Amino acid sequence: MDIFRFLTGGKDKEVLESINGITLSREDIARFGDVVHDYSPIHRNVEVAKQFEFTDTPVIGVHLASIGGRIARNLLSVMQSPDKTFYFASQEVTFRDPVYPGEPINWRIDTEQGGENVRSYRLIVPHSDSTKKPRVELVSEFSTERPSPRTYDPEKLVYRQDIDITPEEVRDFYEGLREAPVKEVPFSLGIARVPSTLLSFVNDLNATSGKNIGGKNIGMKSTSYGELRTGKTRIDVYEVAKLGRGNRVSYTFQGVVYQNGQAIIDSEVRTFTNGEIDTNAFKPRYENAA
Repeated sequence: MDIFRFLTGGKDKEVLESINGITLSREDIARFGDVVHDYSPIHRNVEVAKQFEFTDTPVIGVHLASIGGRIARNLLSVMQSPDKTFYFASQEVTFRDPVYPGEPINWRIDTEQGGENVRSYRLIVPHSDSTKKPRVELVSEFSTERPSPRTYDPEKLVYRQDIDITPEEVRDFYEGLREAPVKEVPFSLGIARVPSTLLSFVNDLNATSGKNIGGKNIGMKSTSYGELRTGKTRIDVYEVAKLGRGNRVSYTFQGVVYQNGQAIIDSEVRTFTNGEIDTNAFKPRYENAA
């Protein structure tokens, strides 16, 4: 018996079975997009999706990641002990191949690692072709201590958006995970709002430049520094790196979620775009960019 099966009392299989096999309809995808403010037509219009080499409207990446995060959170809940509290410290997800409406979504525990103060799960959505890498990989790490927030270069700040996380949004988010709502605001809701803020950024750039730049999220690495709450929230976006030119460009952005002036979550997003983003042309200057 491995350490995680021991720590969870053998409930890891039960946790997986509580959600594995679900399917999402096009309406489910659009509804979740409304919750996280992802209005990309790629996830809502089949013809637009085909322009980006999809065969149908793909499930939103952060929807898949949030379902995986639900599994990780449930595994964490059965690992807690009276004398030691573990926190959801970080999550890294890689998207390789899409999942489409009507396809059963099945996660599998691929790797487990456990220590006295740090534990992690690597979860995967396997490819139907066993010779190919998993469609989605997600590594969730739990720790008895929260990481310390990093510092961010204000010169790299390219966008800022004020949002309001409402109880209704939290309820609808849980419904999108096929889970009865609970009081806490999930870590994955904060992560999900970062890509939607990036979409807002690109949409504003499209409006000012006359271009039609689109893209897709290929991976995210997120860190939790505190508990996310309902209420006023700010997301800052920093440009980290750019690779390529023309119509095949890879960007890395860092989104930081703030509440009450404190960094609660940061999320590094890797994306491919079908055009170059001129962030300097739209780069705002904020007097209070802390």
